[in-house]
Amino acid sequence: DAAKANYTFAGWYEKADFTGEKVTQIGKGSSGNKELWAKFLENYAITYNLDGGSNHVDNPASYTVETETITLKPANKADHIFFGWYASADF
Repeated sequence: DAAKANYTFAGWYEKADFTGEKVTQIGKGSSGNKELWAKFLENYAITYNLDGGSNHVDNPASYTVETETITLKPANKADHIFFGWYASADF
């Protein structure tokens, strides 16, 4: 597979606009030159502010535009009750 820093490889395609099916193999008996395009998806980091707690092992560190919906698991902090994740510090 191809690699590009901070991106996830999403497959090889025969068209530059990445339409059509992914190319996963070139069949036996094929001939002629092939031109393929590597599709990459930018990785977006997720920052968890844990206030001294610990994150759930299943919570991802990043996602792409094609990542399925992420359901965040609760954080853990001794002697505290977790009330949920918030997008800003002022809840």
